[in-house]
Amino acid sequence: RTSGIHVLNADDPHVTLFADFPSQKKITYGIQRGDLRATHVQSTAGGASFEVYGTRFTTHLGGQFNVYNALAALATVAMYGVDLPTAQPVLGKIQGIPGRMEFVQQSPFAVVVDYAHTPDSLKAVYETLKETLRQAQGKTQMSRLICVLGAAGGGRDKWKRPEFGKIAAEHCDTIILTNEDPYDEDPEQILSQIKSGISNSQFLISNVFEIIDRKEAIRRALTIAGDN
Repeated sequence: RTSGIHVLNADDPHVTLFADFPSQKKITYGIQRGDLRATHVQSTAGGASFEVYGTRFTTHLGGQFNVYNALAALATVAMYGVDLPTAQPVLGKIQGIPGRMEFVQQSPFAVVVDYAHTPDSLKAVYETLKETLRQAQGKTQMSRLICVLGAAGGGRDKWKRPEFGKIAAEHCDTIILTNEDPYDEDPEQILSQIKSGISNSQFLISNVFEIIDRKEAIRRALTIAGDN
């Protein structure tokens, strides 16, 4: 929302809650529906391409969720008179956003940093990376997803912590729980709350590590990572 303009994801199940708010202009976007609708979508962790009203966009921002982010940007600038052909080369020049599906390296194993801090965004990141692994591994080569994660303290959004654990258990092969800005909370208690979501799943608890020191947690992940 900006300056009386509402830019809404038409594919979101809660879109009608926001569409009812008064505004000077409204525009929707999406893959399934919307005023600006992406077709012929192809996305991997390393980039995506899609078409909107005959204009083909190619972006270095990976994952389907970044297709939605690109559509949101295109819809916003459209309200200010920037047409799709003008926006096309600009979007294509964006090489990456620090901390957003950021590949630090690609080989001999990939290292990715993402600032996912809600259950939906964490799930989207893990789903994108798992799909990339499935596409790359073929029939004989096995690949693993090693996940280092934590949760912020300060008493905020404690409900998310078990959800993070549950989502990690659904997508990761190895889970390393570590510290993330605990503020005045006990970091071990935060990790315990995340772990409770893992414990309620079928995930092998022997593949879960708790390392409070974040630097050491990252070091452990890099140490146990093999090719691919």
